[in-house]
Amino acid sequence: MQVTAEMVRHAMRHWTTGVAVVTARLDDQIHGMTVNSFTSISLEPPLVSATLAAGTRTQSLVEQTGVFGVTILSEGQADISDRFAGRMPAGEASSLAAACGACGGDDIGLGHERSP
Repeated sequence: MQVTAEMVRHAMRHWTTGVAVVTARLDDQIHGMTVNSFTSISLEPPLVSATLAAGTRTQSLVEQTGVFGVTILSEGQADISDRFAGRMPAGEASSLAAACGACGGDDIGLGHERSP
């Protein structure tokens, strides 16, 4: 899916300051993590930044694939935030990552390009 400026603009309207879930997938591995460092860098070209903790499974998958999905959470989704913050068994996190989009579902599917 091609990410457009309007898609980024629409997503960022929902982000004042808060919590998002970043998900990544490689084959049958799906992982996600809660982040609160997420920002729009540019609309043209569409660029965002999400800070991932080094050494996490999600960060590793993003490094390997160069792709991640972002799901911006609302105030009423604290349970999802808690789950992706590591407060649940890994198997549940994987199924929830799939439900949150994991790069292709209801999220905006923002791609990550590695810097040269």
